[in-house]
Amino acid sequence: MTVFLLLDSKILDNGITPLDPNNPEVVANAKFAVEKHNEDKKEHLVFVKVVRAESKSIAGITYNLIFAAKNGSAQNLYHAFVVIDYVGQKQLFSFDRVM
Repeated sequence: MTVFLLLDSKILDNGITPLDPNNPEVVANAKFAVEKHNEDKKEHLVFVKVVRAESKSIAGITYNLIFAAKNGSAQNLYHAFVVIDYVGQKQLFSFDRVM
């Protein structure tokens, strides 16, 4: 069974779907990335907003997210991949500061 998720966007030729950065599901996945990063790295980043988001369906859904988060008074951009597998389990695959 194949499921395609379209959220006011188009699927590009490479299977990547641009997503609305304000979509509640996109925001929830970015917040998950920040929370999981904080838990794993013992940091205290605070989510601000999603700047860009895309998804691709491969044995689940992979979210490619760029978002702003604060560390104290300093705000930076971060890039994360959040993967939701075919049974609905969510995992933070990578999390990096954008230089």
